[in-house]
This record gives sequence, structure tokens and C-alpha cells, in this order.
Amino acid sequence: MDNKVGFYFTTDSGNRYFYDDNNGSVTLTDSHDDIDFIYDENSEVDNEFNVDADEIDTYLKYNGYNQMMLVVTEKCNLRCKYCIYSGNYDNQREHGINIMSFETAKRAIDMFYETQKIKIKNNALHLPLLGFYGGEPLMNFKLVKECVDYARELFDNNINFLATTNGTIMNEEIADFLINNNFALSVSLNGNKKENDRLRVFCDGSGTFETIMKNISFLRERNFDYFKKNVKFIGCYDWKSDLDSINDFCKQNEYDIPEIVKISMVNDTFTDWYKQFTDQEKKEFFAYKKEIQKKITDNLKNGRPLEPIERLLYADSIMEVVNRIVNIPVSQIRPSFSPISGTCIPGTKLCVAPDGKIHSCEKINNTRPIGNVYDGVDMQAIADMLTAYYKKLAPVCSKCPVKRLCPICFTSCLGDDGEFTRSQIKNCEQVRKSMREKFTFVFNLLEAGISEEQLLDINKRGK
Repeated sequence: MDNKVGFYFTTDSGNRYFYDDNNGSVTLTDSHDDIDFIYDENSEVDNEFNVDADEIDTYLKYNGYNQMMLVVTEKCNLRCKYCIYSGNYDNQREHGINIMSFETAKRAIDMFYETQKIKIKNNALHLPLLGFYGGEPLMNFKLVKECVDYARELFDNNINFLATTNGTIMNEEIADFLINNNFALSVSLNGNKKENDRLRVFCDGSGTFETIMKNISFLRERNFDYFKKNVKFIGCYDWKSDLDSINDFCKQNEYDIPEIVKISMVNDTFTDWYKQFTDQEKKEFFAYKKEIQKKITDNLKNGRPLEPIERLLYADSIMEVVNRIVNIPVSQIRPSFSPISGTCIPGTKLCVAPDGKIHSCEKINNTRPIGNVYDGVDMQAIADMLTAYYKKLAPVCSKCPVKRLCPICFTSCLGDDGEFTRSQIKNCEQVRKSMREKFTFVFNLLEAGISEEQLLDINKRGK
């Protein structure tokens, strides 16, 4: 029989539940023990743990290589204050000047094409995805065009494209190219002018809002159908963000601008970013977030669509709980060579830097490449990476009561020396508390008579 591992939580009505991390289930309980989390004290760390490179190779052939990102340039025309390349992050490079050559890009695309053959053979509906990243990728627009032309020919047009852009570089040629090639476009914007320009600035410190909005309108006027379907805003917030103004901006411009589909809190690992705020500012910010959370119940109970900020802040948390995997052991959810957290398997995505080195994703630092475009993906490098990750984190993670829900990944604990560290995640207390709060929130909603079907619909944009 499995050991009891998980956590207790109590809803506003006084009902006490137990979340079982062994199988993902939640059950009512009459336990009134003064305890929140139950750890797996019987877990054992495998001191001989080593990942087999051949096993990784087999796994990736069927489950990996879902997309390739090309970092076509490190150059950027902005100096956003929270950017991971701003110098505020100890484990990341600072703004660079390197650009990718077509030779490097061609080799990368050729390699990607080879990985897609077996995926397409096993799934005729699979469409390869090629993305462009930076820096600001449109600063190397010439290469982007060359890559798209080459990839279309190589893949016989059976390929999709995406780009993440700051939205400040646009002209007729670029706009027509993006539209004609049906690019999925993620444009960075943090809200209204005041909110956006607080952090997203040009090199001279001036704000970017007006330029972005002008360029977005340019796309809208040239092809409205493309604009509505393919262009989305993504943003960031911190403890000084005016959440009301972001909400008002979304509502007032609902039919004229792309939907803001995601806002993420400014990363708090390997940085002292949040030391600039006072304890009072932190307290007030999270208190207001709690107020926003309370309004969700009222809106859902009365059949009203959620406010934009309510969806942006809490939809993912709700879906994480409602859509969790239930009645399947952790050992069957994750491959045996990655048993301790929710991180991806390197190679699931390929990110190619200007120098041709391959990395696990666009957000990880450059200290642990997993290959290069000349020799291909290095299975041993991936195996070594997973082995090192396990040996550093397993002594604590193996006992964790939220293993199957853990959001921690390589980016949270890979230092600038290429070694994994627990210094940024410490004992993960906040991760566990956050997960417990998510379950309490969702089960409060369910007890208020809100159905799972309603919760599954919360990402729909209000009309």
C-alpha cells in the first residue's frame, strides 16, 4: 500500500479535505490533526541514479522535438527593466550583439526536419512548429525571411511559424510577410500606457506603448482576420503593477486590440528585483490580489463572464487543479529518468542560439547546451543534465507532498556555473503553500455550486 503523502486543506465552509499526491485524488476527511503537509518519509534517494543516453534517444523520438526556436539575434532595441538579459539576473547573460547566420539556421532547420519524420509517420496530423526569438527577432528580419522560405520548401509547406516580438519594429514589408505566412505573433505589452511604460522602455528610457499600439493598428488595418486570429499580447507584472488599470485597458479596447492571453509575475529567482519594494507594498499587492480572487466566485455564481484580470491571474491556477491527472501513479506520469519535479525533458523543445549551440528552451541560460547544429542533439549531455538535476534536488524533492504538481524546472535552479543549486528555491515552502491555496480556492468554488464545466470555460473571453 502506498504511503500517505499529500496535504490537508479546509474550505470556507469548514469542510476538511485531503489531497493524495500518490494518485492525485481529493477526499473529504474528518481529520482535525494540526498538520498541513504529510511528507514521504519512506522515500529513498537513489545514490546510483544515472540516466541512460539510449533511453533518452528513444523517448525523444516519440515524445520530443515538438518545436524549434531560433534565436536569430541577441540584439534588442529595448531595455526593459525586468528583462532576463538586463543584468538583473545573476545566472543569465546580459544584452548581446551576436546574430545567427543563414548557414547556422539552415543546419538547424535541416536537423529539425530529420526529427520530424518519425513524428509525422506516427501522427499524420502533426504540424512542425518553427519559432523565432531574440533579442528582438525582427531586427534580423532578413534571416527570418530566408528561414521561412527554406523551411517551406523543405517541409513542402507543412509547417507553422511563430515569433515573440516587442512590437516596436514594423513596416509594410514585415507586416505583409507575417500575414502571408500566417505567423502566430506574441507581442509583449504590460497593459495601458502608464503601466507598460513603467518597465518596457527603449534604450533612451522612453516608453514603448505608443509605438506598439501604432504597429498593432497597422496589422489590424492590413488584415483584420489575421489580426484577430493570430496576434496576441503577453505581459508581466510585479508588486507595483496597477491591476485595475490593466483590467480597464483590456475591457475598453476589447475589440480593437489583441487579447492579452497571459501575464506572468516578474521572475524572482537569481535576482534582487523585489528588494526595491517595501513590505507594505508587498502586503497591499497580495491583499488586492486576494480581493480579485473573491470576486471570481460572485461572477461565476451569477453567470457573469470573468473580468479580464480575473482570468489572467487565476484561470491557470483553476485549470491546474481541475485538469490534474487523477488515479495514475507519479511513476506512470513521468519517465523514470525524471521522477522528482515537473520539468520538461531536454529535447522536448529545441532552442538554437546564434552560435549554433542547442539549448533546452529559450528561457534557460547557456551553461548547459544539449548539442549543436553540426553534430546534432547530444543524448549524453541530456542524460548528464538529468542525472545532475536529480542528485542535487532529490534529497529534498523525493519527500515532497506535491511531487506530481511541482512547477519547478531547470530555469529556477541552474546557476551561471552550469551547476544546479537549491539556493533559489530553498525548501520550496512557498511552492507547497501556493499549491494548497489553489486547491482551497477551487474547492470553495465547487462548494459554492459552480460546476466543473463552468470552470473549464473560464478562459473564454467575455463578450
